[in-house]
Amino acid sequence: CGLLHTIGKPAILHLLAQSPDKSAEPFPWITVECLFEEFHIPTGSKLAAVWQLPDPVQETIRYYQDDQYHQAISPTKGAMITCLAHHLASALLEDSTHDEKSLLTLPVVQDLNFYPEDMTALLELRETVKASVECFLP
Repeated sequence: CGLLHTIGKPAILHLLAQSPDKSAEPFPWITVECLFEEFHIPTGSKLAAVWQLPDPVQETIRYYQDDQYHQAISPTKGAMITCLAHHLASALLEDSTHDEKSLLTLPVVQDLNFYPEDMTALLELRETVKASVECFLP
């Protein structure tokens, strides 16, 4: 589920690249980011439905965000787990408003029944994980 939670973003990029006017100026990045923010979840949800992805995956795409994961009903807790993973990945890539201390107090951490030592153990893996994914980073 987790790797597909933002599948709407590349779908939006694909649609933008399909512009019939090939001489048109490319969209400014700020515009693309706004489109992502507004439409990546409904776009990803529609794509997942068309692809007939399993219900827990579709649910995760729809509900992985902080203010939505509580709507998920799947016993796999994919939306909740993906929400936390999204925060951890953002913090790892230094693209987050959360520091380590605020990560420990996120509501999703409590909702997943994580203890502080569980989160500390996850955060201690930061350098190991970063080394493993470095080849995928720009």
